[in-house]
Amino acid sequence: MSWQRAGTVNVQNGSTTVTGAGADFVASARSGDSFIGPDGFTYEVVNPASATSMSIFPAYKGASANNASYAIMPVQGYDKLLSDAFNALVNQFGAKLAALGTTGNYEILPIDKGGTGNITGTAQRLLASAMVGTTTQSGGTPTGAVMQRGSNANGEFVRFADGTQICWATTTATVAVNLGPASGLYYGTTPWTYPAQFASAPIPRCSASSGGVLTFEIPASTSTTSASMAIGAISAIASRSYTLSMFAIGRWF
Repeated sequence: MSWQRAGTVNVQNGSTTVTGAGADFVASARSGDSFIGPDGFTYEVVNPASATSMSIFPAYKGASANNASYAIMPVQGYDKLLSDAFNALVNQFGAKLAALGTTGNYEILPIDKGGTGNITGTAQRLLASAMVGTTTQSGGTPTGAVMQRGSNANGEFVRFADGTQICWATTTATVAVNLGPASGLYYGTTPWTYPAQFASAPIPRCSASSGGVLTFEIPASTSTTSASMAIGAISAIASRSYTLSMFAIGRWF
């Protein structure tokens, strides 16, 4: 093992304190090592207190000296390389580990420091309680749950944090046919109010099953709004009952 000779030391006659310059005592010396002072005598390293200060035993016997050469001789009988490596870890992470210990409960640590307590972090968002709830936004930035599911008398809907919204409903309705005839057929419409309002007119679709024929949702802009759509019917009689399957997709913000 190599001896430590980096930097210089200041020693005072009769003092047990050695002050270093450019010599990292904490990294290179251990209690029990041998300190060879500027006077040529050997002393025991008692406590490497910091990078620039350590204690020796007995007190320094030689003449006081500043910026003097020295040497630290590793003592055989222990693995100094392993000890040095461990000491380097303590120097680098000791204060951080001590800070973690003061929390008392690792579950409250924020995610960016290895815990699970960050209420806005990814892990917290993946909890069921945060995944499904009320979706909210502020200035186009999601601030609530990842998704929201709901239903009312007008149907069902699912709303996502990215702004996507899907509404659907299946119902039986009688479409009043009160326009016509034209080419022997009568025409009529019935509205569907969405179970959740969109930010603007969505893309709607509708299909029906009955003895007659039902068209798709009327494509005119006046027939589709952010709140409802108009369903058109074609029939050869005055009115007919249809089973309607309605669907709309758009954005809620």
